[in-house]
Amino acid sequence: IMLTARGDDVDRVVGLELGADDYVPKPCYPRELVARLRAVLRRSEAAAL
Repeated sequence: IMLTARGDDVDRVVGLELGADDYVPKPCYPRELVARLRAVLRRSEAAAL
């Protein structure tokens, strides 16, 4: 998960194309960040099965 101050659409696309599972621009909200982390973990656990 990329956490960055750069929130332009182009920056988000580049981050995802570089391999980020998610892209979160600052300011971020703790509950949203936790939800995104859990979603990535769910996807990675499902892929491992």
